[in-house]
Amino acid sequence: MLHRTGFFLLINQKRVVKDFHTKNKKTGIACSRPSTAVRNDPSKAQKASSMAGRLINITLALVGNYCDFDYVQVNGSLVTNFKVSAEQSAIVSELYSTWTYFSDVAIQAAVGIVNDDPSILPGIHVTLKRFTDCGGWYPSVLDTYSGTSGGFATAIMANEIVEEHPDVVGVIGNQYSTTTIGPAEVLSLAQIPYCSGSAGTPRLSNRANYPYFWRTMTSLGAGEQMAALLKTWNVGRVAIIYQRDDNFGSESAKDILGSMRQNQIGVLENIGVKKSGLDNATIDYMSTLLHRVDARYFILSGQEDFQSTVYETLAEHGLVAPKYVWMSLLPINLKNRTLQQGFVLMQQRIPDSTTFLYREFLRRYTDISQMNVTMNEFDLGSYIAPLFDCTSMMLRGFEKLLKGSPGNDRARKLASRKLQSQMSFELFKGLGSDGLTEQPIDINSYGDLAAPLEVLFFNESRALGLITAGQMSVDGKYFSPYPSGQLLFFGGSSIPPPDGAPPISHHRLTSQAKAFVCSLFISGVIVCFLSAAFIASFRKHFEIKSMEVHYALIIHVGAFIGYSCIAVELLPDSITKCHLRTWLFILYLATTASPMLVKNLYVWYIFIATEELDIRRLSFKFHSLNIAIIAFDVLLLVLWSLTTRFQNELVHISPSRTMYSCIIPDQSFSPSVVLGAFNAILVLSFIPVLCVTRHVRPPWSDSTTMTLSFMLLSFLWTVVSALQLALEEINDLRRCLCIWMIVTGIIAIITVPRAYNVWHERKSRIAAHVLLHQTMDKVIASVTTPWKEKSGVQSPLMGRKTSQGCPLKRSNLCIILSFSYLECTVSESKKRFGDHGCSVWFLFIY
Repeated sequence: MLHRTGFFLLINQKRVVKDFHTKNKKTGIACSRPSTAVRNDPSKAQKASSMAGRLINITLALVGNYCDFDYVQVNGSLVTNFKVSAEQSAIVSELYSTWTYFSDVAIQAAVGIVNDDPSILPGIHVTLKRFTDCGGWYPSVLDTYSGTSGGFATAIMANEIVEEHPDVVGVIGNQYSTTTIGPAEVLSLAQIPYCSGSAGTPRLSNRANYPYFWRTMTSLGAGEQMAALLKTWNVGRVAIIYQRDDNFGSESAKDILGSMRQNQIGVLENIGVKKSGLDNATIDYMSTLLHRVDARYFILSGQEDFQSTVYETLAEHGLVAPKYVWMSLLPINLKNRTLQQGFVLMQQRIPDSTTFLYREFLRRYTDISQMNVTMNEFDLGSYIAPLFDCTSMMLRGFEKLLKGSPGNDRARKLASRKLQSQMSFELFKGLGSDGLTEQPIDINSYGDLAAPLEVLFFNESRALGLITAGQMSVDGKYFSPYPSGQLLFFGGSSIPPPDGAPPISHHRLTSQAKAFVCSLFISGVIVCFLSAAFIASFRKHFEIKSMEVHYALIIHVGAFIGYSCIAVELLPDSITKCHLRTWLFILYLATTASPMLVKNLYVWYIFIATEELDIRRLSFKFHSLNIAIIAFDVLLLVLWSLTTRFQNELVHISPSRTMYSCIIPDQSFSPSVVLGAFNAILVLSFIPVLCVTRHVRPPWSDSTTMTLSFMLLSFLWTVVSALQLALEEINDLRRCLCIWMIVTGIIAIITVPRAYNVWHERKSRIAAHVLLHQTMDKVIASVTTPWKEKSGVQSPLMGRKTSQGCPLKRSNLCIILSFSYLECTVSESKKRFGDHGCSVWFLFIY
């Protein structure tokens, strides 16, 4: 007969009954731990025999698959006649769900320990109510039910607990993940704490949606521990197969996929399949995909029956062999035990059987079930211990709450739901109490069990079918082998097989490429520095003043940022590199486009003004506008960085070559879209600004500079986006060269014309100065020669040393005299005074 539980239970130490457990649980094998003592005081009943009737009752609700039992009667969702007896315990393995039955026994054992210990919740007696999450019994329930009763569990069961059973102050859940989601949300809204020992989906780790839900199971972050284990084995690529129609399978696959990408482990295939869709055609298709990518490591994520079917059918296609490794967070169960040898199981640790609490639990468990049961350790960690710990932690949390609440009627307030607002998952953190699973036991900030995963291998030669290899570190980042642990892969090897064919080379910049990138960056920075130094040096020159020096220097800061985009390519592949590429590129666009736009609007506003303007105040307003645009872009970048999660995905650019690509999964309307739209509008704003400033006269008009800059920025945006989509090894160098050309081109457009004008003007001034000196020499010669040769009278100037020339030669007065003489030679004075008239007039002035 088919069952849904997957454990091995020794009954009367003779017969082994195997069931197929399809719940969302994580299991493990025991490791040696120090013994922990538990108080064994007289019971509350003994100490309160004289105060009978004075105990205050509080009620815990047990929710689970009670529809498995054909004798159960229900009133709505309340189970009214569930029973545990020697007769039921003897036949449950063959007729009913052992998982539901024996979990109920474990919860009763936990409640019994608290009720018998007067030091825990003194004056309070804990009772139980059972609720079915799947309605009543029906004939095919054992074979077909797989947690699809979420509607009943949410609409009927959860609401009945909240509205019709006010004595229920806490809920213990033994449900599928799919069934748990709805009740967890309803009970959180009603502020009723809900602890689960079976629902493993990472979705329930969302504290915003389920603030009153917590669990004694590891969940979110299991993918990170799996990735750390694979890195220990030098595995760089895997394939994932998950159950698409199961919440645990699909959500766990997302967690695993994200962890693999974060740890730079390539995911060759991520295949989602419905359990009902596992036909021959689907299996053939999966086999073709996995063979094509030459996957060697496979991760299964789903319920145990789904995993077992996938594993067994793909084994028939040759995908179970010594060169392959299969692993999962849940076990598989096959008829052919040899076939599952080497299957890697990662689950939370099993309880330590040497502790007093373990022995006390086993004693009570035997008494309640009325069976002489010897439980193996795998069963206890698989599904019983988490539920026992759930119950114990919830009651310990109530005790913590009462101790911290004032007044003498605290117990009555607890029983009447007047303390519910203080019962979020935070109440059950840091209790300091021991559990079966961990000593001490605690939950993390996600409400999941704070415990590392254990690594196990299936081995048919062992009594339990499993051997332990070691465990992950507390932070889940390292694998620590046990001293007696061992790796045992399919075929008996203890060495992890390679993750594929001969190692595939990964794209990295060669030394020549790095030298090229460095030369682009250094040359660009030098150009930027020289251009900025020129502008600062000639900032008072008319040609430079007309370009508005402050805006020009901001553009040069942007140019330096643009050249930094090139230097980023020298960094190793990482998420940080992905963020820096976006940050620097966007900042370059902002610090280049914004100053150009604002400066031209500023000049245009002055030209169209019809009244006197306060230039200082107007300049301050436009500078503020420029800073505001850049600051807003920076704000968008910050929001984008906080809300967008880059993934550095390893992609194949050829059968033997890989490279990392920065991707943002699930791109919908997000900060990425807002950021891109804002900067696109910023660049496109060049068009209307060019239109409105077309009447501004040179040299104040920057229409040519604006037009060319707009074309270059648009070209840069297009090329960089296209190169990001196309995966080629040389694209990094193409991107660097394109950025260098555009940034340098814009600097040249801004600076070169003005530098030429300044140079040409200075050249003209030097030529005029030389001409002036030559003219002065001629003037002096023309003044002195006639006096000496014709009149025999020596000129006063001749009596001076030749080296002195004109003593005022370099003064402004000498320049005036020289031009006065030149004017005289072409005026009417020559006609009036003869050949010597101008010389006499010059000498007179001199």
